[in-house]
Amino acid sequence: FATTPEALANHLALFEIDLREPDFHRLALDHAEGMRAQIHSILDAAVAAGELERCDTARLARAVQVTFNGTLLTWAVHREGAVQAWVADDLDYLLSRAR
Repeated sequence: FATTPEALANHLALFEIDLREPDFHRLALDHAEGMRAQIHSILDAAVAAGELERCDTARLARAVQVTFNGTLLTWAVHREGAVQAWVADDLDYLLSRAR
């Protein structure tokens, strides 16, 4: 993922095309669905291993994806610290509710 505000700006410029053009939108949707499926799989494994409480992992996967994307945008505006630290902190906070 983007590790500088400038790189994120470039991703967002291309994202506009993903939202406007049907062929590009299909690719973006496939990517987003694949990412959510991977997150869901990881959460299911964490529940099975006892690392997370039993929960609606499909719903939690959506929340993780939303948190990840929102964190990237918020970090790019604030420009404080490393994006990796922001993502780790926000996901840790979100997942602490399920531990």
